[in-house]
Amino acid sequence: MQKRIWEINAVFRCQLIGFGLSMAEQKQIVKKVYRKIKRFSDFEIHEILVNGITDDSPLSKRVESFLNRKYGTEITEWGDCTSEEWRNIFNSHYEHDNLGALIWISAAYILLSEEEACEIFGKIHILSHNQFQQHRCLLTNLSCAEKRTSDLQEKYFAVRKQLDEERGERRKLQAENKIQEQKLGDLWAENERFKKAGDFQHKKTNESLLGQIRKLEQFLESRNDSIERLKAERNRLNQNLSGQNRLFENMQLEFEKILTIFKPDESQCSKCEQHDLCDRKVLIVGGISKLRTFYQQLVIKMGGLFEYHDGYLDNGDKVLTNQIGRSDIVICPVDINSHAACMQVKKNCKKLSKPYFMLRNSSVSTVYKTLQKLAQ
Repeated sequence: MQKRIWEINAVFRCQLIGFGLSMAEQKQIVKKVYRKIKRFSDFEIHEILVNGITDDSPLSKRVESFLNRKYGTEITEWGDCTSEEWRNIFNSHYEHDNLGALIWISAAYILLSEEEACEIFGKIHILSHNQFQQHRCLLTNLSCAEKRTSDLQEKYFAVRKQLDEERGERRKLQAENKIQEQKLGDLWAENERFKKAGDFQHKKTNESLLGQIRKLEQFLESRNDSIERLKAERNRLNQNLSGQNRLFENMQLEFEKILTIFKPDESQCSKCEQHDLCDRKVLIVGGISKLRTFYQQLVIKMGGLFEYHDGYLDNGDKVLTNQIGRSDIVICPVDINSHAACMQVKKNCKKLSKPYFMLRNSSVSTVYKTLQKLAQ
């Protein structure tokens, strides 16, 4: 190794800790020195490490040893390069996933001039800005996809409701048709008995029965026409429902893809928009119940624990009170929620000194922005 970690150029210190070590790795190293690190924020942990590698200390040696183990393969492959060779390697790899290894090798293993060090620092700095702009663009796409998903959900459930109503009416007509067919069969049997008996005194009765039979036949014909129309409508609705299902599935896949892209990058520090809820339990009260799965995925991917209450207090407020008591953070959208639930959240959170956030709308993007601020 050409330089010890406390001898590296000062411009690389923040970048080395932020990109070279994930937040979990930073906590792991600091915990060896400071046993109780829960009192430290992510930014404070980052600052401890950046300031700790400026001199020869147990903490700086621990960081140096960890980086050498983590990037041992890259060090073996590139550690002996000249500055000219290293410039070509760095330019072809710095937008890949091994940026931490490139910074560590640039700082400690390659003999760089001040001008070359500043050039590498500048590229990494601009890269972090570009990633932030990409992040904002993806957030806009997420909001648009969420709106399209909500619209498709409404159409999907409307078609399902209409189809269920048509099926119920068809079953009702089929049952009534079966009863009328039974009555028709009984009348035909009775008419046959009158014919065999040849009893003249029952002639008028027989004619009356024939009249009832004709009416029943007309009624059954009308009912059969209705059933055929309902069958045709059912087929149309089934086709519509199938199309809505495909659209809904495609939107859900697109939504999940965008959520996956939003997974926090552990290679960045708190100054670079890093977010982590640190296993805090987040309770969401109300909102769109159909988006509950997306709320849950968002909280879990940001490092939190998820809990949910739909905002209805028909069975009393004890359940909601208990959930607030065991949660660290409460988020309460007010656009789709009951007034009683909103009042209960404010009352209990103030009583228990719990942080709570009343959101104007329940969209996933709004919830995400709130969690993003909390994670900082």
